[in-house]
Order: sequence, then C-alpha cells, then structure tokens
Amino acid sequence: MVSGDRYGNSTALNPSIGVVQTFTTPTIDPATNRFIAANQNFRNDKNGNLATDGDNRTVIFNGENKQHEIKNAAGQTIGR
Repeated sequence: MVSGDRYGNSTALNPSIGVVQTFTTPTIDPATNRFIAANQNFRNDKNGNLATDGDNRTVIFNGENKQHEIKNAAGQTIGR
C-alpha cells in the first residue's frame, strides 16, 4: 500500500509484493510541490507521473496514467 499527500505524491510504502529493500522519500517543497534536490534521482515522465524513484526503480504507466508495472534497478519486474 502506498500513502500519499494532498497532491497524490507517494509518501510511504508498505510493500506487499516482491522484495523491496529500501524506499527513499524525496524532499518536496510544499509551496511548489516540486522536488527540492535534483540529486535525489526522482524523475517524472511528460505527464507528470513518477517514472523513476530514488532507488532507481522504474514505474511504467498505461494509457490512462495508472501504474501498470514496477521494475527494479536491474530492469526486473517486481510488481504489476
């Protein structure tokens, strides 16, 4: 289960699938809803979806911008 803030950003993770070793929470400026430090490795796609998290996991979205698949840093699927 993922918890989120008022903007829909993930703020906590309770893993129920795969093996998750870490979850890095980004530093977010509440005034702008943007990542504060670029070196945190959080990246968004062109639609504003979280495409890569701080632990280099890749999130793949379907045509409706819903999370479809998550891959670890090695490119292995760890969740659907």
